[in-house]
Parts: sequence; structure tokens; C-alpha cells
Amino acid sequence: MSDIIKKDGIQKIQYKMKELRELNLNLNKDIDDMVEKNIREEKLMVEKAIKNYNIKMEKVLKDSKVKEKLDKKYNCEVKIRNLMNNIQTSLREAIKVINSDLTIDDKEKKKKIESLQQRIEDAILSDEEKNIKALLEKFIGDNINFKMVKI
Repeated sequence: MSDIIKKDGIQKIQYKMKELRELNLNLNKDIDDMVEKNIREEKLMVEKAIKNYNIKMEKVLKDSKVKEKLDKKYNCEVKIRNLMNNIQTSLREAIKVINSDLTIDDKEKKKKIESLQQRIEDAILSDEEKNIKALLEKFIGDNINFKMVKI
């Protein structure tokens, strides 16, 4: 064993560490108890408010008008997903056709594909989505290519 740290030195360290850990645990418990005691009323009010909120939310969601709107929303989302899947499939097919055209060079193929993708984006993205996309492209830069679809 090293002359720097003697056996009795390690025992003193061990004792001091145990003492400090116990003190730390006791202080944590005391702080928790003090906080709990001082915010008990507010905590109960918050719990009651959350319970009331959940009861009211359940009641609202059970309303037939809300259920009808939720069903319509769900069906709308299904139709959006289906449309997006159809667009992706059609775009892949169009890209295959463009790439198989032997009468144009690769530069022209790329230009046609980018043009097609831009027209599709213009058709399916809202103005807000276009703004978000533009911001992402601005801040991310060339690290991510949003325009080219990888097949």
C-alpha cells in the first residue's frame, strides 16, 4: 500500500464519507418535509383542479357532436395518408420513367425531376408548411437535401 494513503487514513475517509452521505440524506428528507408541509394546500388544490379537468374532458369527449367531429377528423387523416401514399407511388413511377428516357441527358433528367417535385410540393404544402420548409433549408443548409427523393 502506498505511503501516501495509510490504512487509518482510508478508514477516516470511509467514516467521513458515510457521515456526509447520512447528513445529505437527512437534509434531503428535511427539505422534502418542509416543502410538502408548506405547499400541502396548494398541492391539494392542483390535484382537485386536475381531477375536475379530467372529469370535464371525459364529459366533453363523450358528447355526440364531439364524437362526430373526431370521426370526421380521423377519416380525413386516413384520406390524407392515402393521398400522400398515392402521390409517393406516382412520383416514384414518374422518376423511373424520366430516368429511363434515353433521349435526354442526366442534367435534363435531374431538372425534370426537380421541377416535378416542386410542382407536387406547391400542390400539397400549405403556405405555412412552405415557410417552415424554407426556414429549415435556410438553417440546415446543404446538410439535408429536401428536394431529391431517394429511391
